[in-house]
Amino acid sequence: MFKQKKDKSLILLRAIAFNLQKGADCFAESKRQNAGDLTSLSADLKKLKAKGTEYINKLVQELNDTFITPIDREDILSLAVSMDIVLEKLETAAAFCNAYVFIQTNAYLQKYTAALCSCTDEIAKSVELLSFKKLPALHAHTSKIKSFKVDCNNLYLQANKELFSVEKDPVRLMKVKEIYKTLKDTADSCQNVANILEAIMIKNT
Repeated sequence: MFKQKKDKSLILLRAIAFNLQKGADCFAESKRQNAGDLTSLSADLKKLKAKGTEYINKLVQELNDTFITPIDREDILSLAVSMDIVLEKLETAAAFCNAYVFIQTNAYLQKYTAALCSCTDEIAKSVELLSFKKLPALHAHTSKIKSFKVDCNNLYLQANKELFSVEKDPVRLMKVKEIYKTLKDTADSCQNVANILEAIMIKNT
């Protein structure tokens, strides 16, 4: 039985989801107008990732100390780690932006980061539903995550097409391409979260 107010593992899952959501918003809303902004962005994402790691460690301890969990402990941990990986990808993207002094943005990046925010919003909603054992309702949100991921794939291809046709500096081209690839990996990781949520839904309904 789910006990939303008392079960610490579900509370920690929601904390991990909220932390991820905050990380995506932080990346999308950052100014990135100068090198200082990039340093701040990287530092902010590093702090959020450290907090995420702390949540994971607490969750592992809670699962070890708890005899009965609302769903299989392996599934709880798998879901938590998958969300933490998304945040890790965002932290890496922020670190690359800082290292490469990637200040300017473009329409593709704006749409891409907006789609990633939408993914993390749906992940947070899904985890909330999971905590209330509203498992059949998960599918609507996991479907949206996968739809946003398809949008990200299309944006990735369009952004690279423009990059290779416009950018003349080969070193800069490779740097920007690496940032784009890291954001694509972030979207792929969001889809992995959706897959795990769907597996939990099927297993427990």
